[in-house]
Amino acid sequence: MNIGDVLNDTSASAANNALSNIRTTISSNPIVVFGCGNLGKKIGSFLFSKGFNVAAYSDNNASKWGSELHGVAILSPEQAAEQFKNHAVFIVCIWSPDRSYAQFKKQLIDLGATNVNHAAAIMRLFPDELLPYYHFQMPDYFLQHKKEINDVYELFADEESKRQYLAHVNCRLNLDFEGLPVADTKNQYFPAGVIKLSEKETFLDAGAYNGDTLQDFCQRTEFKYDRYIALEPDPKNKVDLERKIKELDAKNVDVYPYAVGKDNCTLKFDATGGGGAGISATGTIDVECVRVDDKFFETAPTYMKFDIEGAELDALDGAHKTIEAYKPVMAVCIYHLPDDLWTIPLYIKEKYPFYNIFARTHQYDGLDFVLYAIPK
Repeated sequence: MNIGDVLNDTSASAANNALSNIRTTISSNPIVVFGCGNLGKKIGSFLFSKGFNVAAYSDNNASKWGSELHGVAILSPEQAAEQFKNHAVFIVCIWSPDRSYAQFKKQLIDLGATNVNHAAAIMRLFPDELLPYYHFQMPDYFLQHKKEINDVYELFADEESKRQYLAHVNCRLNLDFEGLPVADTKNQYFPAGVIKLSEKETFLDAGAYNGDTLQDFCQRTEFKYDRYIALEPDPKNKVDLERKIKELDAKNVDVYPYAVGKDNCTLKFDATGGGGAGISATGTIDVECVRVDDKFFETAPTYMKFDIEGAELDALDGAHKTIEAYKPVMAVCIYHLPDDLWTIPLYIKEKYPFYNIFARTHQYDGLDFVLYAIPK
């Protein structure tokens, strides 16, 4: 498979045919929503509102079995498959950092289910209400940006990046989750053959979360580094981060409750106390947003990481002077928004031609797809 095979009319027709098939199937069959977390509740509630026959929920969490959601029973996977396997549509509504859709699909098929789909298929049936959602969008949306996608494919510095990028594009178009690269979950932000750390690093961590990257960094450098600057605006995450610093007894770590962007301002922030916390117009708290150039230029970072829930491009804009001056290694997430897949790589290549560009996959189902910019 090459980039031309993915970005063609045949691919578009296949995606549209799949959409037509799922529309027909859920209109004439009962539905089992597999997964009772936030996504399952969202999809189940929406299907109810549209008059579809949601016959049951199912979940791997045994504590939920026998209870109800939206007035419908929550069954074990075994019960759900036994009762509905021959005539129901199973919609997998679990987006887990440690297990993939392919695993859940196999679980249900092994139990006898014959029609298993990802929640993104439902989102595509009702794009006005449910899309965009993270990196999910309609197939035509991506095909409208063939040139940009092809330009990004050609700019990567190694064949592995091209292979992985192509698989992500194919998944965005055709929901081919099984075709995604094997996730390198153990080496996020430090993939072998791409990142090499020294004993003189000044690491600027935008989206420091609970200190997971800090812990990995400390272990990899054996605590030999110059400085670690951790930015985390979510109050609960910040508490967990500071606890992790104490546990590690990490030195020269500075914590700031800042978001980063292209302007110095106050923004609404959705403080979830989890990995999905981020800037949002409907956010629950106000946070201070700062430009890296204005607050941290003098720190002379050698490595900058941006995992900030869709605000990455704005953050890069606010770090222009810092990037030009110091040419730090950069790790930038390119999966939070549908167009991150091309806008971020093309922005970096245009603004900073002194970088080689790589990409690696660190979680499942399109999550934690990271661009690495390495000075030539």
